[in-house]
Amino acid sequence: MVSADPLCRLACLKESSSEAIVTPMTATVDALGTDDLTTVGIVVTVVLILIGLVLSMLITALIGRAIIAVVVIVLAILVWQQRSHVEDNLNKHACNLGTTYFGVHIDPPRSVRDYCTTHTQ
Repeated sequence: MVSADPLCRLACLKESSSEAIVTPMTATVDALGTDDLTTVGIVVTVVLILIGLVLSMLITALIGRAIIAVVVIVLAILVWQQRSHVEDNLNKHACNLGTTYFGVHIDPPRSVRDYCTTHTQ
């Protein structure tokens, strides 16, 4: 129990095993000068430009890949639709021998031509 007497308190604290270690502050901090501000400004500007360039390359690559993926998917859908169109027109029941594939006239196979000429007359 700690006494209210200031002398006893001081003596009790001296007998205590825990002591605060305080080192004197000898380092001085100088204010930033105009040369320092110029250097910091140049370094920050260069770092921001480099970050911007890296981000622009990354975003450009991602957008480019997304555009290529969309174009490839659209072309695949168009080719599949045209293939279905040609298949539907050249099957043995339709006998539409004047079919086109992206606007190019297609010559049907010999077996389809023979079948259509024998069954449509």
